[in-house]
Amino acid sequence: MKKKYILLALLAVGLIFGSANAGAQTIGAGELQKLIMLLNSQAVSRPTTPSQPYVPVPDPIGYPPSERCSVITQDLFFGDEDYGGSRQIRLMQKALEKAGVFELPKGATYGFFGRITLRALEKFQDQNNILERATGNIAYVGPQTRTAMNRLLCNLLPPNPVSIKVVSPNGGEGWFLGSQERIIWNAFNVPANRIVNISLITDENSGVPFAAYTLMLGLAPDQRGGFSWTVGAGYRDSKVPAGVYRMSICLGDPVTGSEVCDRSDSYFKIYDSTADVALVPTYPPTVGTDLTGPIIISSAPANGSVDARQPSKLDGTQIGSSFVAPRGDRSSPTGESYDILDLTYSTDLYNITADSFSVISSNAIDPVVVTRANYSGAVYPYRSFKVSLSRSLKPGERVSIANKPTKTSVCLGYLPGDVDGNGEVNAKDISALTNAINGVGSVALYQSDIDRSGTVTYQDYLRLVDLFNGAGVYEPWLGQKLPACPAPVF
Repeated sequence: MKKKYILLALLAVGLIFGSANAGAQTIGAGELQKLIMLLNSQAVSRPTTPSQPYVPVPDPIGYPPSERCSVITQDLFFGDEDYGGSRQIRLMQKALEKAGVFELPKGATYGFFGRITLRALEKFQDQNNILERATGNIAYVGPQTRTAMNRLLCNLLPPNPVSIKVVSPNGGEGWFLGSQERIIWNAFNVPANRIVNISLITDENSGVPFAAYTLMLGLAPDQRGGFSWTVGAGYRDSKVPAGVYRMSICLGDPVTGSEVCDRSDSYFKIYDSTADVALVPTYPPTVGTDLTGPIIISSAPANGSVDARQPSKLDGTQIGSSFVAPRGDRSSPTGESYDILDLTYSTDLYNITADSFSVISSNAIDPVVVTRANYSGAVYPYRSFKVSLSRSLKPGERVSIANKPTKTSVCLGYLPGDVDGNGEVNAKDISALTNAINGVGSVALYQSDIDRSGTVTYQDYLRLVDLFNGAGVYEPWLGQKLPACPAPVF
């Protein structure tokens, strides 16, 4: 560990005196690669269970494997990486590719469970009606996901599986007690003896105990089905209260008791009456004992975030549309920075539009405004918003985005090379990138994926030095600082 800090000191000295000016001393790529190799030798490796190639997968439905195949044999978590000959992450990514939900970014390599893979895993689990979550409600590969992936890897899926898909309500809708609404679904490859069962599931994040309300049992299994529902009416004269729900529709087998189910993609809300949404709330209402008005409980990117990645390719050309912004990254795919902001508030907000927001930028020459503000319906249908800006942030810029009715704001910045997000590019950013590569602490991808490859690797060291020294078309960012966050205007 002592050698590691000595190495960081050497890197810092070399970078502090690096410059793009003619005749100045800069750190060379060859020197850096040697230093990286030494640094890598000091990194702590994590033990993993080696994969077991050529193990036939047990087949519970009687489809014999046509050949022996490699399978996933252990639980896999966000941030895991293949070490010491293990191929578990690679196998997971291959299964996701086969499912059509994952594409390896150009220049990246298999074997790292990063944000792009996490986003693909969530899609895969949704498709297969699997809910496996680790600490922090983050998807992981557990027993159910392994089984589904191994069947894909070994070609064990039946050619025409029975499936069902909720069409409406699918998230973000607002229905009123006593109104007539149409519940719609699509079903595929349904045997004649199947029946359709419909129920509502409460939002477990809303602070109310989990509950499921049965709406109807034993409907005929139409391929393209629908059910006219008097909102609030439950099965056998039971009642469904106002609240936040997901719709669950299942195809049941009355002989075996098994079910194939799908849920709406997100939550929708049932209101007591139109009065609940017809009035614009008066701000600031009381929240808790020491807060006034709605507060922002989450934003992506987070308040105060600084994008540290390269502004373009080394030759000045844009990254291009092939770059896939990782989940939670919310940055432009053109090589620039943030242009979309996700906000979630502590209470429901109504009548929110682009005019509800103001943007103040440190770049007075090229103003930026909010062009669109949509309800996102992620978890709380009327608390979450997707806010689009008229352009991406420019290198060296900071902006304050304010919601005028609630008097709340978020500040974002873009400073290439500022890995630690303190608003200044200096040798400490090498140490922050080292921690990110070694899995120490929590560093967002937009802070550590300097070359925009989609994963954090030792190649990001090389690109960070390019930014420090002003290689190619880059300005020399070493020593550059961001201006303070502009004062928001409400």
